[in-house]
Amino acid sequence: LEHGSCIGQTYRALFKPKEKDGIKISLKANGGKLPELHFVKTGWGVLTNIPNKLRKDPYIATLREVVKGLKSPKFHTTAMLEQAMAEEHTFELQEWQRWRKHPAIKLLIKDLVVSTLEGETGFVTEEGLLDAEGQAIFREPGCRIVIAHPLELHRRGELEAYRQLLSREGIAQPFEQINRKYYPVPEEDLPAVKANFPEAFWIPDGKGGRQRVFYQANIFAVAHKSGQPAFYCRKTLRALDFRSEVPAIIFSEIMRDLSKFELLLFHESSKY
Repeated sequence: LEHGSCIGQTYRALFKPKEKDGIKISLKANGGKLPELHFVKTGWGVLTNIPNKLRKDPYIATLREVVKGLKSPKFHTTAMLEQAMAEEHTFELQEWQRWRKHPAIKLLIKDLVVSTLEGETGFVTEEGLLDAEGQAIFREPGCRIVIAHPLELHRRGELEAYRQLLSREGIAQPFEQINRKYYPVPEEDLPAVKANFPEAFWIPDGKGGRQRVFYQANIFAVAHKSGQPAFYCRKTLRALDFRSEVPAIIFSEIMRDLSKFELLLFHESSKY
């Protein structure tokens, strides 16, 4: 969970210079430090401050919001893991086993449920996985795993067993995983939402709304304080059908974010 790899993966587009009025603007991180705003003026060099004419620029506002979020200790831990879960980012089992030996990282991952690409679920151990029933599942170190999302555990009929285990053992996860609210994809149109945006991931879109980007899936969602959220392809900007073109987990995460302070009621008919 090194800063460079996780931050770069989530916000890689913001590290690419964007030119405005002869000034190249980007995020830049050196020597493992957290990113900062970086300005390079053509024929001049690196600038130490934001030029006055750009202080109210929407793109600069976006970068400043990202930097502010990255400086939060929570971002480097739970938020990164949550983003990895939402994007179904894969890890090698041996990576997870190595992190379990790190005194700080171990506290963040030891109580998270993972899933192999073949569908087995459990807590990572030195031998493989330990499922909700206490059964050991041996897996090779090179086995690929993802952080299990409750929507998928519900679909497999395993969610309740893990919820009972956490309650019985008094396990407090670093972020809501097993007890996380999830939202199946509805068959009907989306209702309007009254959004209160979380600090992590949602950045200004320059048009009065906010957006959350899923780079691995090439999808971004846009929402305003009221109205229906919209989903787009990151590369072509084409509007996406949330029923057929947006992964169910990403849909669930977006609706969870936007409904934290406003209950959304969905039709009982859904994909799951």
